[in-house]
Amino acid sequence: MKKALLITIILLVLAGCNTAQAPVAQAQQEIGYCDRDAVEVSLDEYSRVVDRWNDMDLLGGVTQRMNLPMVLSDMIKLKWEAQEIVHPECMDKTEEELMKHMATSLESYRLFLTENEDESLQKSQLADTYMQAYIREKNRILECAPDCE
Repeated sequence: MKKALLITIILLVLAGCNTAQAPVAQAQQEIGYCDRDAVEVSLDEYSRVVDRWNDMDLLGGVTQRMNLPMVLSDMIKLKWEAQEIVHPECMDKTEEELMKHMATSLESYRLFLTENEDESLQKSQLADTYMQAYIREKNRILECAPDCE
């Protein structure tokens, strides 16, 4: 019963993770499409969040199931923080790949909590693929800004 309640709470929290997009979209309009300075500032902000995310992900990997919700709570907060980062429009795909990575990682942990280890591993591998896509996109933006398409 406790496990089902815990999983329900986590799912409800995850369902509310996509609420900050309107303010970000409005702020994006105030930045040039691919302003070089704005790109660098945004990437620095993303890097700080990703560094903390990676620390929490490592911690989650060595945490017992019963203690994992505390780690996941912090990871969800980091996902929200990343969603609130204002970035130039040319970085939309960069943000999208990072959000897919974070959401898929959280789903992987949820599956682990429900003792679906095989599905959890598959989601974890997919999350790694999204992280690699985020890194590729981040590097592409660094190379092309301010002339990105």
